[in-house]
This record gives sequence, C-alpha cells and structure tokens, in this order.
Amino acid sequence: MTHPSAFILPPSSFRLPPSKMSPYILLIFLIGGAYGAAFHIWQGKSAKELFYYLPAGIIGFVLGQIVASYFNWQLYQIGPLHIIEASIGAWSTLFIARWLKG
Repeated sequence: MTHPSAFILPPSSFRLPPSKMSPYILLIFLIGGAYGAAFHIWQGKSAKELFYYLPAGIIGFVLGQIVASYFNWQLYQIGPLHIIEASIGAWSTLFIARWLKG
C-alpha cells in the first residue's frame, strides 16, 4: 500500500507554461482598452456604450500602429510599439465611433 503523500505533486509541477503572447500585444490591448474606457467615462451615457468604445479604442490603436509602421514614423516608441501614432489612431477612432453612434 502506498503512502498518501506519494500522490502529492512537487511544487515545480504546478508552474504555468510560459506565455507565447508578445508583451507588445498585451500593451496594445491594455492601452487601447484604457483609452476606450476613459472615453466612455468622459462621453458615455449608458453602460452598453462601453461595449462600443472598448473595441473602438483597441481597433484604433492597432490601425495607428499599422499606419506608423508602414510609413516608418518614429516619434516615440516602446520597442516596436508606436505610442504617439497609435494613440492618435485610437482617439480618432473613438471620436468617429461617437459620431457614427449619433
């Protein structure tokens, strides 16, 4: 008969696998989402509008990043992430989303 402690796994077996996500992808979602949330706090009228502004902020941030990478603009970067240009893209998209919503 085996002792019950034989079935306890060592602490090293509880480690999570290393993340395959780039930290820049995480930054895109965090910053774009923060812009969407801030815009909703500033301009939002109902809670359901948050679901318009969060994706709009992220999509605009991604579009700004793509445009800045394509034209090789380098105002301020964190690694390959174009912060200024992507922020301009996010805020532009948020204002367009508000305008389209009416």
